[in-house]
Amino acid sequence: MHSSLLILIYALMILIIASFSYSINYKKIMKNRKVSLKIYNKTKSFPLIFSLLILLMIIFSLITDQSFYGFILLTATSIISFITIDLYGIDKKKFLGLIILLTILMLYLFVTNFDFVEEIQSIAIGSLYSLGIIYLNFNKKSNPSTKIETNRDLFELLLGLIVILVIIFEPYRYIFIISLLVLAGYTFNGIIYDYKKGIGEIFHKLERRSNLYGFGSLTLAFGTLFMISFIRIPQYAAFFVLLLFFSDSAATIFGIKFGKTKIPYNHKKSIAGTIAFFLVGCIGYIFIGYIAIPVSLALAIFESLPIRVDDNITISIVSVILYLILISI
Repeated sequence: MHSSLLILIYALMILIIASFSYSINYKKIMKNRKVSLKIYNKTKSFPLIFSLLILLMIIFSLITDQSFYGFILLTATSIISFITIDLYGIDKKKFLGLIILLTILMLYLFVTNFDFVEEIQSIAIGSLYSLGIIYLNFNKKSNPSTKIETNRDLFELLLGLIVILVIIFEPYRYIFIISLLVLAGYTFNGIIYDYKKGIGEIFHKLERRSNLYGFGSLTLAFGTLFMISFIRIPQYAAFFVLLLFFSDSAATIFGIKFGKTKIPYNHKKSIAGTIAFFLVGCIGYIFIGYIAIPVSLALAIFESLPIRVDDNITISIVSVILYLILISI
């Protein structure tokens, strides 16, 4: 409990540091967004973030009493995942090569009965660095069509259903299975992000035109990995996955269709969308009982706040914090 909360604090610090570092280099990055990651990597702030990532894993090793071997493994995995996501959209061969390496590592840890859950945590935390950088570099004002948003959310609902079914039917192996599915998703996205024919065309039509292709999938993958690696009770895992996939999608769909009345403190969100988020979350009663109602309300309110970070990132981190509070009561 104590160590998990510390890890969450460090994860939040990573995002803050990445945001601050981006603001320092704002003018350089804005000159050419298409190569913004390359520009970013040449700035003085990049070594600082990389050093902090290593420091994070050292602290993680100390507070969890990892052996030297375990420390090396966790640190290496975190750094590899950081570099991997940073290569997305820039170098396909290196990106896919590192994804395959991470997949082989996960399979090895599972077969040898190593505590692979901590490895998944390190992959998620390492990814958070790059996601913060990618989000701040490539995020633009977007006015996607209703059709695109609806189709995106329907596809997200399908993915959420698959994740929940895995948790229900494989309560002892769901962390490993879902992790492999996420890595497979990374691989698929890495193959088609610049391929717009055939099956690639179908997925490209789901993407907002102003964003880097697959960024939404990257953040959703991070949120899923982050949640399942910290939330180890299957019923709670299913409930919070419901919030991440279903409630968030419902908020978007109902917000588009019935969202004329905006929230006073955030005109980008609607009252209808927030209500939809809460009501869908209440379905979580079937997993964890009545406690699903106040938790859904809390996350619905949080989701409505004017925070300039992707919902998949913020919802997953806050969900884990709420989970840790719940199991400590």
